[in-house]
Amino acid sequence: MNAIICYASVALLLLPFSLCTREETKILLGFKSSLDGNATILSDWKNSGSNYSSPCGWEGVACSNSSVRSIHLSGMNLRGRLSGINNLCQLPALESIDLSSNNFSGGFPDQLIECVKLRYLNLSFNGISGELPASGFRNLSRLLVLDLSRNGIQGQIPWDMMRIETLRLLDLSRNNLSGTIPWNISMINLRMLSLAKNKLTGEIPGEFGRLSRLRELQLWKNILSGRIPLAFSQLRRLEVLRLAGNNLSGGIPVELARLPSLRRISVFENRLGGEIPQEFGLHSALEDFEAALNGLTGPLPANLCRGDRLSFVGLDGNNLSGSIPPSYSNCTKLEVFYAPSNQLEGTIPASFFTPSLLALNLCSNQLHGSLPASIGNATSLAFLGICNNELSGELPAGLANLVDLLDFSAGNNRFSGSIPPSLFSRPVMLDVSGNNFSGELGIDNSSSHLVFMDLSRNQLTGSLRSELCGFINMHVLSLAFNHLDGFIPDCLGNLSSLQILDLSHNSLRGEFPSELQGLRGLQVVPQGNRPAFPFFPRTTDWKPFLAQWTQMFGDSVYFDWRTAFLDSRNLFRQMQGYSILVDWKGTFRLVGDVFTTTTTIDVSSNRLTGSIPPELGRLIALRSLNLSFNSFSGGIPGEIGQLQNLESLDVSSNHLSGQIPSSLTNLGYLASFNASSNDLRGRIPSENTFNTRFPASCFQSNSGLCGLPLIKSCGDTNAEEMAAPHATDISVEAFAIGTLAGFVSALAVTLFFYRP
Repeated sequence: MNAIICYASVALLLLPFSLCTREETKILLGFKSSLDGNATILSDWKNSGSNYSSPCGWEGVACSNSSVRSIHLSGMNLRGRLSGINNLCQLPALESIDLSSNNFSGGFPDQLIECVKLRYLNLSFNGISGELPASGFRNLSRLLVLDLSRNGIQGQIPWDMMRIETLRLLDLSRNNLSGTIPWNISMINLRMLSLAKNKLTGEIPGEFGRLSRLRELQLWKNILSGRIPLAFSQLRRLEVLRLAGNNLSGGIPVELARLPSLRRISVFENRLGGEIPQEFGLHSALEDFEAALNGLTGPLPANLCRGDRLSFVGLDGNNLSGSIPPSYSNCTKLEVFYAPSNQLEGTIPASFFTPSLLALNLCSNQLHGSLPASIGNATSLAFLGICNNELSGELPAGLANLVDLLDFSAGNNRFSGSIPPSLFSRPVMLDVSGNNFSGELGIDNSSSHLVFMDLSRNQLTGSLRSELCGFINMHVLSLAFNHLDGFIPDCLGNLSSLQILDLSHNSLRGEFPSELQGLRGLQVVPQGNRPAFPFFPRTTDWKPFLAQWTQMFGDSVYFDWRTAFLDSRNLFRQMQGYSILVDWKGTFRLVGDVFTTTTTIDVSSNRLTGSIPPELGRLIALRSLNLSFNSFSGGIPGEIGQLQNLESLDVSSNHLSGQIPSSLTNLGYLASFNASSNDLRGRIPSENTFNTRFPASCFQSNSGLCGLPLIKSCGDTNAEEMAAPHATDISVEAFAIGTLAGFVSALAVTLFFYRP
C-alpha cells in the first residue's frame, strides 16, 4: 500500500515531506542502522528534529522527482552483513546500487533479485560468500550492469543469470565459482563478460557465438579445457579476448585471426600447439598478442604489424623457429617484444630498435650475428635481454644513447672487445657473463643504481679498481673466471647491501681484507620465507615465476604495463631479478632469487696469502664460504663457528695448520665441508656427528689428522691434545653461546616447518 501511495505521490509531484519521502527516509535509515559503527558513518543520513527530512541531499543518494533513484556508496569502508540492503528494494524508483569497494560480508541478498527496476548493481570488492540464488535473476529484466567481481562467491553460475537479455556487462571474476559455464546463453546485448580467476571447468560453450555484440571476453585463470570454439568466428565485434591460464588444447583457430575488430588476444599458459595462423594482423589492427607458455611451433606470424598499432608481443616459452620476419620493420609503435626460450634463428633486425621500444627479450634462442648499431635509436629502451644466443662482435657505441636502460642481459654469447663504460653507469642489472670480453674494467663513474653485476667467465685483465666500491647498492658482484690480478680492495667492505661476492678463479694476491666484515648485507638474517620481489628466471620453467607473480601482484596475471613503464625504475626494482651460477656445496649451479636466499663469498682459486680473518665470524647471514685453492696459512678461525646459517664451507688446498675448531660442530646447517690438502693435525671433532657427516675425502691429504672418517686412528693422543693450546678456537663462553644459539635456531626452524 505504501509503495502505491509513493507512486501516486511521485505522479502528483507532492511536496518533499510527503508520505513517500517519509517511507524512503525510513528505509535508508534502516539500511544505515544495519552497518557496523553506524553512529560514526554517513553522518548526514539523519532526520531533522522530529521531522523526516528528504534523503535526496544525503551523501551517495541521487533522486529524480523527489524519489530515490540511485545509491552510490563505493569505497567508503562500510562494514556489515550484506543482508542489510534487502529492504532497499522497497524504494519504488530505485534503479542503481553501487556498494563496491567496501567490507560487506555474508551471502548474496536473495531479495535483491526482486528489485525489478534495477538497471545497475555493483557489489564488487567486498567479502560476499556462499552461493548465488539458483533462480530468480531473470526477474531483473531491466538490468544493464551486474558486477559481483572480487568476492568469495562459491558454487555454480546460475543458469538464468545467463538469460538476462538486457545485460551489457556481467563481471563475476575473482571469485571461487566452480562447475561448468552454462550453455543456455541468451544475453544478446552483452558487451563485456568476465568470468576470469575462478575455478570453472569443462569446455568453453560454443553458444558464446550468439553474443553478436560482445566486445570483451575474459575467461583467463580457470581450469577450462578442450579447444577454442570455432563459433568465436561469429563475434565480429569482439575486440578483447583473454583465455590465458587454462588447460586449452589444440591449435589457435584461424577464425580468430579473421575477426575484423580484434585488438588484443591473450592465450598464454595453455597447452596449445601447432603454428600461429599467419593471417593475424591481416584483418584487424592488433595491439597486443600474447601466446607465451604453450607448445606452439613454426614461424613467427609475419603480418602482426600490418596495421602498425602493435605494441605488445609475448611469445616466450614455445618452440617457434625460423627468423624474425623482415615485415617487423613496420612495428614502429612496438613497445614490448618478448620471445625468449624458443628456437629462433638468424640475426636481430636493425629495424627493431625504434624510439618507442621499451623492452626486448630474445634470450635463449639461436640468434647469431652482431648487435645492430641501430640500437642507439631505441632511446626509451629499459630492458634488453639477448642472453644465451650465439651473438658475436663488439658491443655497439650506440648503447651510450640508452639513458633509460635498466637491464642489460647479454650473458652466454660470443661478444668480444671491451665492455662499454656506459654499461656501468646506467643499468640496475648488468650481465655480460660467459663471453669473450677482454681488457681492463673501464669503470669511470660508479652508479648507485647498479644492484647486480655479473662479468664472470670472460678474459678480463688488470686489477680490481677502487671504483667498484662506488656501487653502494650492489647486491651481487661476480668477476669469477677471468684473469684479474692485484689485491682485493679494502673498500669493498663498504658495499653494505652486498650478498654475493664471487672473485674466484682469477690471479688475485695479497691478504683477504678483514674490512669485509663491514658487509652489512651478510650480517642480518632475513626473516620469513617470502621473497622480496618476484623475478623472471632465465629458464624455461616459468611456473615458479607465475606463482610469485600471482602472490605479489594481487593474484592477477595482467598488469597495465604501459603505465608501469612510465615509472620503470621502481617497477624494475619490484619485478626483475636473476639467477647466478655459483659454486654451491661443491657443484656449479644456477641459484635463483639471489637477493633473499643466497649469501656467498667465493675467493677460491686465486693466490691469496696470510691468515683467514676471524672477523668473518661476524657475517652471520653467510650461507656459503669458499676459500679453497689459495695459500692461506695459520689456523681455521674458531669464529667461523658463529656462522649459524652456513651451509657450505671449503678451505681445501691451502697451507692451513692446527686443529679443526670444535666450534664448527655447532653449525647445524652445514651440509658441505672440505678441509682436504692442508697441514691440519689432531683428532677430527666428533661432537654433533661432525666426523661422520662428511666423507673421508673432505679430510684427506692432512698428514696430522686422525679419527673418523679417516682410516688413521688417533691412538693415545688425548694428553698431547689437552696440552696443546687451541690457538684457533674461540673462548669457552663464546662457544657455549654459539651452541645455545644454534639449538634455538634449529628448534625454531623445526617448529616453523612442522605444521601438523
